[in-house]
Amino acid sequence: MKLKEKIIKKLPFPPVNFDRPSELAKDIEAFYNAICPNPDETIDVRDVVINAERTREILLRLTRHEEVRTSRDRLSIHFFWLQYGPSNKPDVPYNEVWIRGYVQ
Repeated sequence: MKLKEKIIKKLPFPPVNFDRPSELAKDIEAFYNAICPNPDETIDVRDVVINAERTREILLRLTRHEEVRTSRDRLSIHFFWLQYGPSNKPDVPYNEVWIRGYVQ
């Protein structure tokens, strides 16, 4: 049986700025808390999708911040985002967050 991807929720992008690399973990936590305010509800972070251009802008802003001094710092930000940040797709509207699920 093959599973088919389906968008199960479309939410507005929460007011999280992702401005400072040193605050990235807090910002990602705030982002997920904003889209899933019920602590009993669990969301697989791999199913959270934002706009690809927004992702690019966030990562550029973070890696160009004055706190970032080396290429190792930049790589750390990118790897952290890959591990914990939302996925991205170009077809997600810029100001939305999609949560996908799978059906048979």
